[in-house]
Amino acid sequence: MGDEYFAKEFNVMEIKEDWIFDRKRSRLYYDIQTVTIFLPSDKNAAGVETPLATFKYKDLDKLFRSDPKKFIWYNPQNQAQHKNLADAFDLRLFYGRITKVANPGDADLVGMYGDKEGLMKSYQTEYELMETEHGLWEY
Repeated sequence: MGDEYFAKEFNVMEIKEDWIFDRKRSRLYYDIQTVTIFLPSDKNAAGVETPLATFKYKDLDKLFRSDPKKFIWYNPQNQAQHKNLADAFDLRLFYGRITKVANPGDADLVGMYGDKEGLMKSYQTEYELMETEHGLWEY
């Protein structure tokens, strides 16, 4: 007998993306590869977040655009600015913490540095990426 969950119970997602710099156009592109939904730790007997399902983003994008009225990103500050989920992902309206960067051991930041230092490294990586992106436009 399988467990059943409501959609509101899922509050953790992992988005894997590639950052691609086009030197000819001097532009940075974000290419989302996959979206993974996690089973929250309070719903899991083991007490840890567990990956439940992973989807290719291109498949999700096609699904979101197939019915724009059904797949909505709600904007609580402005009722006139609700968007289709595909557009919200394209506009990068989501926010999250960086948990892993490319490395030879394929380890996440917490696994490499520990809990507190891993969190600090996450913020540091975010700021370094913002500085890199900002530096692309300086001459």
